[in-house]
Order: sequence, then C-alpha cells, then structure tokens
Amino acid sequence: DDLFDEIKDSELFVLSSNYEGMPNALIEAMALGLPCISTDVSGARDMIENDINGIVVPINDKDKLVNAMFKVIENKEYASSLANNACKISESLRQDVVIEKWLSIINTII
Repeated sequence: DDLFDEIKDSELFVLSSNYEGMPNALIEAMALGLPCISTDVSGARDMIENDINGIVVPINDKDKLVNAMFKVIENKEYASSLANNACKISESLRQDVVIEKWLSIINTII
C-alpha cells in the first residue's frame, strides 16, 4: 500500500529490463531519491543523464551492470549525488509541466 515504506531503506534501484516503454518503477524510485541503475532501454534514456542522476548500462552486459552496482554501493558520496539529482525528476514530470509540453506539441500540429 505504501511504496515509500517498502523501499525507503534501499541502497539503490536496478532496472535490468531488455525492453521497456516508460518505466514507471524507475520514475518512482528516482522521485523517492534512490540512486538508480538501468539498462539502456528507451524510457530509461529519457529519464537518466548518465552519471548525473543515475547510471545507464548496455542491455545484456552483466559485467557493466555489476560494476555499476558496486560503484554505487562502495562510494557513498557518488550514491548521494545520484540520489539528490534523481529526485529532481519529479519537477520535470509535474502535471503542469507535462500539460504544457502536450499543449506545445498540439499547437504545432494545429
């Protein structure tokens, strides 16, 4: 019932998908301020600026995924920086911001 209570003590969030549309679980983890690692699926590339607010690794590259996980777990300052930047995703996905983007697209079509 309460996602925050379930993941608030997590050290990181990992999305290891081969295919995604818009990964809601990734967005939620970022908004909660977790350092996030994702495979290079389409939706993740829209959300993560690599090494700024998360880490993107190639799909099916187990070694890079594991290395990224160790990098976050072993470097608390780096993890904290990713987490602090990740939670800013909620600003760019606020309802008024998204509506404005849609209206801009619609107005260029009409």
